[in-house]
Amino acid sequence: MERLYRLGLREAVERVREGGLACAELMRACLARYAQLEPHIEAWQWIDPARAMELAERADARRRAGEALGSLHGIPVGVKDIVDGFGGGGRGGDGPGRARHADQRLGRAPGRVLRGCR
Repeated sequence: MERLYRLGLREAVERVREGGLACAELMRACLARYAQLEPHIEAWQWIDPARAMELAERADARRRAGEALGSLHGIPVGVKDIVDGFGGGGRGGDGPGRARHADQRLGRAPGRVLRGCR
């Protein structure tokens, strides 16, 4: 079985763009790896797997419909929220509220898939 969570960014982007890899398939692999490791490393403050899968499936539908794809179309993205990259102070610890703000900002990037805050 291929370990999709080990793909480099360039290869993942190329495979998604060419249709050889579904965004939902990549997200499932990343979420499974998260579930396996997170109890031991506690790297994520907040994550929304259902929303992440919804966004990945939408990204797949957009690609199949022939819509223009952004540079990171359908690629799982995590946001390190202790650094202020989205305005508002970089507090770390605001969980879903902070991620919603990041999601809105990243919403300008077609096909982005935000899965949570790290």
